[in-house]
Amino acid sequence: MNIHTKAVHAGDRKPTGTHVPVTTPIHTATSYFYETTEQLDRVFGEEEKGYCYARYDNPSTGALKS
Repeated sequence: MNIHTKAVHAGDRKPTGTHVPVTTPIHTATSYFYETTEQLDRVFGEEEKGYCYARYDNPSTGALKS
């Protein structure tokens, strides 16, 4: 398998119901919900794992980093 094929198929391909995506989905704009603003503050401050703002981090950039 060449490097281009590996790059396209690498990343996080979590099953959605009974289907598994062939490539990592691209999340271009997303909003994230948290039960409390304190939890959001911890995520924003990188004290807790999670996503808070798509420009800073999102599942697509996380997959690219791994």
